[in-house]
Amino acid sequence: MNRFKNLISTFQEQYLFPENNPNISHDLHFRCLFHHGIKLSQLEKMNFPKEMAEFYQLSNGAYLFQDARYGQWGLHLLDLHLIQRITAEFFEDRYDDALTGDRIIGEFLGDGEKLLVRLDPNIADFGTIIIVCPISPRNEWRIIETNFYDFIINYFQNSGEKYWENLNSLID
Repeated sequence: MNRFKNLISTFQEQYLFPENNPNISHDLHFRCLFHHGIKLSQLEKMNFPKEMAEFYQLSNGAYLFQDARYGQWGLHLLDLHLIQRITAEFFEDRYDDALTGDRIIGEFLGDGEKLLVRLDPNIADFGTIIIVCPISPRNEWRIIETNFYDFIINYFQNSGEKYWENLNSLID
């Protein structure tokens, strides 16, 4: 849990007040806001991989690299309640694309993409992080990481830029 604790602490300090990132825009100022954590017992029904459970114990959701001026950039990592609600909507709206074990854990602000984690422990892709495009079929969704920790590290190292847009790994 220390690896997330240090990471969250660092980014809370660095992005407590909105910061400019000229690689994305000269007009926007980004911040990272972390929610209060939750008890491990509240996570048991979610069947999260260990690293995700560690993160959620420290922060039950977050706004990462949110544009403080317009709100049209960044990632909203959903809290447990919203994960359940948004995932239920996803299964209703995208029933042709949704699979057992899919959980929507985040929404990208301003563009409609969602962040999905595979949580079926009986399938080899358990813990895989996928970008869900709002109008594309599942075979065009992008696999960006094999686990949540690598996603968070890469997202932070890229200061909220969508580093995966240059990757070529689509779902088969």
